[in-house]
Amino acid sequence: MPFRIEKISVQNIKLGMIILKTEQPNIKFPEFGIPLTSSLHIDTLKSKKNEHVYIWKEDADISKKNQTDLSLITTEYTGISHKVELNPTITADSYKYNNKILQEVFKIVEHSKAIFIESLTNIRKLDRRNTIANFSKAIENIIFIVRKYPYIMMDIHRYKTIGTVEDIHAINVMAISLTLAHELKFNTTSLITIAMAALLHDIGNTRLPERLLRKVNAFTDEEFTVMRKHPEWGENILSRHLYIPDEVTSIVSLHHERLDGSGYPSRSHGNFISKEALIVGLAEDFDNMVSGGGVCSYNILHGTEAIKKLYADAGKKFPATDVKMLIKIVGIYPLESLVKLSDGSVAVVCESNQATPIQPRVISYGVDAKDKAQFIDLSKTAITILSPIIDNIYKLETSIVMKNYLNARLKEGTK
Repeated sequence: MPFRIEKISVQNIKLGMIILKTEQPNIKFPEFGIPLTSSLHIDTLKSKKNEHVYIWKEDADISKKNQTDLSLITTEYTGISHKVELNPTITADSYKYNNKILQEVFKIVEHSKAIFIESLTNIRKLDRRNTIANFSKAIENIIFIVRKYPYIMMDIHRYKTIGTVEDIHAINVMAISLTLAHELKFNTTSLITIAMAALLHDIGNTRLPERLLRKVNAFTDEEFTVMRKHPEWGENILSRHLYIPDEVTSIVSLHHERLDGSGYPSRSHGNFISKEALIVGLAEDFDNMVSGGGVCSYNILHGTEAIKKLYADAGKKFPATDVKMLIKIVGIYPLESLVKLSDGSVAVVCESNQATPIQPRVISYGVDAKDKAQFIDLSKTAITILSPIIDNIYKLETSIVMKNYLNARLKEGTK
């Protein structure tokens, strides 16, 4: 379900629309690819004597969309385990997104992920047929979602994907990279480049021995010497065999370099590393820490432990601005984190809360995780998080809790 571009009169521009280009070439406009938030931006376009602009087709009726209709209905859903229900007594604004919006976005994201997985499979076989065209269409869809609902990708990007560990890791890194780049005000052209590079960042791993790809403990010095060649191999594969654009292959070759020169393969530092490569590298580091999707990711950390490590790297390995923005996006207590609440309950973080990061939305299972699941928006209660639970002794599979929560809301969206 690819999104299309539509040409409209400048008189019909409204706040929230994303202007992709103008009718007249070479018009300079700093808000290209970013949702319009000020009428001054609209006046700027009109002052440049443009009669028409190009927008996403889905923005054409933006004035007719009513995004305040967030009513919820009682539902029951039992997944693999850990039953989760939506509570009709909870005020609608306690949920970050309208269930109907969530359902529509979910369909688009899953459709795009299927294309990504098929394309990645072909690329690993050095089969270029239709790959770039398919990538571009799917990336266009995802960028639309990130622009319109920037945090929704962080809620659903890992859910329900069927693919290899490598596929899921690539999609995770893409989702995190895109959300981060959007919040840092990168334009749409840069987002397209970042998305493709994030999906392809580990393509050089196809040349690594299988025993290194599946290793579950630390590399020896000799093994690490081999492993850290994969960015170079990736650049070679993409440029010589698949003819991927240079701006994409450059990010792939640099995504393990760090500001302080501690990265690899070239120990580049500072301004020798592009901003785009640092974003993809930061996204990959975070996904490796919390999901264990990449090579050499045997030591999976609790979300809060990963956040502490990010803080330690701020301004050293990665720009402090990028790190702070990523922490804002994922929250101090990232999704699926297991936490202890002040009322003695054990809970799973199911939605971040950008306005109050220390008060996310959670699914609580009561004291010692023995009670019925209950949705709680901590920003609307006196209950607080006492501490993260590092050692999960409660047999709560947090990823399943999250999936069941999303399932319940997706089921709501169909009613």
